[in-house]
This record gives sequence, structure tokens and C-alpha cells, in this order.
Amino acid sequence: MSVVYLVNQYSTEAELTEEWRAAMARHLPEMAFQVWPDEVSDLEQVRYALVWKPDAGVLCRFPNLRFIQSLGAGVDHLRSDGALPQGVPILRMTEDGLTRSVTECALLAVLALHRDLPLYLERQARQEWLQDTPKIAPMRKVCVFGLGPIGRSVATRLADLGFVVSGWSRTDKQFDSRVRVRHGEETLKAALQESEIALLLLPDTAATRNLFNAERLAWLPRGAYLVNLGRGAILDESALLAALESGQIASAWLDVYHKEPLPQGHAFWSHPRVVMMPHIAGITYVETAAQAVAEQIKRAERGEPLTNYAADSASRTP
Repeated sequence: MSVVYLVNQYSTEAELTEEWRAAMARHLPEMAFQVWPDEVSDLEQVRYALVWKPDAGVLCRFPNLRFIQSLGAGVDHLRSDGALPQGVPILRMTEDGLTRSVTECALLAVLALHRDLPLYLERQARQEWLQDTPKIAPMRKVCVFGLGPIGRSVATRLADLGFVVSGWSRTDKQFDSRVRVRHGEETLKAALQESEIALLLLPDTAATRNLFNAERLAWLPRGAYLVNLGRGAILDESALLAALESGQIASAWLDVYHKEPLPQGHAFWSHPRVVMMPHIAGITYVETAAQAVAEQIKRAERGEPLTNYAADSASRTP
């Protein structure tokens, strides 16, 4: 019985692979860790797949998989594979290191926009000494769109700082009395209308793709701020640029994009009201992630329910 590791992205893949091998050995010493394709001799012995951007059609070659574990919070890198094995659950990565990483970035972005950092950087470039009266946290309404484990962590920490925090999700997820939660498509407009800072943490699914288009960005209060740490596909980039030009959105903080790496010459690179990061808000830390994966494998071995199913993989859950 073994775990197979299929990763096709990182420039430091060899080093990272050995980190995973060592970490999994600490947490599951009795289970073989095999790297695809060189180390896999018996496809039938593979029970668990740890993957990031595997080649299409590879996963269906393992007839006895019990789950497919994404090595990141997203699973969109798997959706283009039309040959995924049916009946095999797909799990998102949810672990303390990743959650903390995104939470820290979200706090950084919200605080920077809350205190008008892009505006003051513009003024610095022009050597303008202009002072505006800043708001403090209890004067600012922030809405977190997407209330999975990471979204709930972010919303809770923002409430700790004193912001007026609300949240929106597709399904009801009440978790903190300080956070007003709305859910369902019918409440999206009301959630946006109250968002002085809209923080997007939704996954890329058929239901969320381009969810934040021109019509919905217009529902925000004029001069609102927008943060996208979820997935690039959930935000209409052309609509965002238009909203920035019109002043509908004052500034945006972006970590994810429709095309990554972002192409040279894209308007975001030079836009004075856009703060860019190269998709680094959420990093999977091997030690804490390996512990989370090991716990999932132990649950599967004991016949217990798994956690962190991808939202649209219900047809593949046990």
C-alpha cells in the first residue's frame, strides 16, 4: 500500500519532493511514498494521490485510489482532466500553515487599503504632502466572500481588530456572533452594497466564474476597495479596470489572475491603484500539510469520514 506524489509545476521540484518524502515518513512511517512515474511499479498498490497539476489522464491509471489530495487550497488544476476516476473523493488542502498564510495576507491587504496606502504611494511619487482624516476599524465595513476554513479565519481576525465584519457564502455558515453571515445568490447584492472593502476568497467553480462582473462590481458603494485572494477566474478583470478608471472602486489588491504568470504589458502591472502579488498569499508548508494529509489517510484507513471535500466533487465522494 502506498502514497503516490504527482507534481508538475515547481522549479524546485526535486528539493520539495524530498521534503514531502521526509515529512510523510515522520507521520506515516509504515506507508511507502512513491514519486510518479519513476518510483511506481505497481499501480494497484497506490491508495492515495498527492497532486499539483498532474498530467491529464494519469490519475485514472490507479484503480484503487481512495482519495485525491490537492497540495493547494484550490482544485481547479484538476477540473480540466476529463478522465478523473469516478467515485474517488477530491480533497482541498486545509491546514494550519496555509490558513495562517492567507489570513496574514488578508490582514495586510485590508489594513493597507483601509488606510489608503495606494493613494499615499501615488502622492509620494508626486511629492505631494496631503493629509486626509483616516477611518479607524470600527468605522469600516468589510465583507468576506467565501467562508470556508480560511474565510472564517480571516473574518474572525478582522473582527478581532474591530472592523464591522460580514460574510457571504453559497451555503449558511454561522460561526461567530460578531460576523453577520448571508448566504445564497439572492443575498449577494445586499452583501456587496454594504462592502466598503470586499475580500474575495471564493474557489473557482462553475458557479463562481466571473461572479464579480461589471453589474456586481457596480453594487459596491462608490469608492469601495477590493481584495482578491481567491481565484483569478472569479473576477472579471476588464470590469475591474473599468471600475477603477471610473472611481467606482478606489483601489484593488490582487494575488490571483486569469492568466498566471500575469503577461507582460497587462494593465495591472502599471496601474497606480492596483497592488499586485504573484499568487503567494497562500503557501502550503510541507510539515503542517503532511500532518494534515496523514490525518486524512488515517481516517480513510479506519473507515471514518474524510474532510475538506472539494465543493463540486460530491459525485466522487463515498
